[in-house]
Amino acid sequence: GDFDGDGREDIFWRHKTVGVNRVWFEVGANVVEANFWDVPELAIVAPEWKILASGDFDGDGFFDLFWQNENTFETFVWFMEGFVVDVVDFPRLRSASWVLEATADFDGSGTSDIFWRDIDSGRTALWLFDGDDVEFASLENADPALEVADIIDFDDDGSFDMIWEREDGSCEIWLMPGGERLADIACPAVE
Repeated sequence: GDFDGDGREDIFWRHKTVGVNRVWFEVGANVVEANFWDVPELAIVAPEWKILASGDFDGDGFFDLFWQNENTFETFVWFMEGFVVDVVDFPRLRSASWVLEATADFDGSGTSDIFWRDIDSGRTALWLFDGDDVEFASLENADPALEVADIIDFDDDGSFDMIWEREDGSCEIWLMPGGERLADIACPAVE
C-alpha cells in the first residue's frame, strides 16, 4: 500500500519469527528504508501478532495496517503517515472462529471497513471505521456453504457489496448500502 501518501506503492516487511518490521518507501528510482528503531514498540512486534489487512481506515490517504494477536485475539491498527505511526487498540474477538473475510468501504464513508465471519456459526459482522472510532454492526448469518467470491460495488451506490459462491457454482449477492444488508440476489449455477 501507499504508506506515505505520495501515490507510489511502498513495501512493508516483517520478519515472521523475530517480529522485526521495516517499510521501504519508493522515492523516485530510490528506496528509503524506515526501520522504526527510534520507536522500539514499532520496531519489533511479537511474532504472534499478524497483519490481517491493510487499507485506509482513517480516510487520510495513507494505508494503515490492521493487526491481530493469534493467541489472545486482541486487535489494533497502525494508522500510518509516512514515518509516523499512531497505534490504536480495538476490541478483542471472542474466538479463533471469527475470521476477517474482506476489507472494503462498505458504508461509502471513504474509509476501509472490515467484514468478519464466524466460520462455526455463520454469524457476520462489520467494523465500520471512521478514524479511530469504530461502529460495530451485526448482520444476518451467512450459509456455511457460502465462500466469499468477490467484493464489488455491484449496484453502483458507492458502497461495496458481497458476492458469495457455493461449491456448485451458484451464488448470492448481498447488497449493502451504508454497511447494512439490504437485499439478497440469488444467481444460478454457471455450467
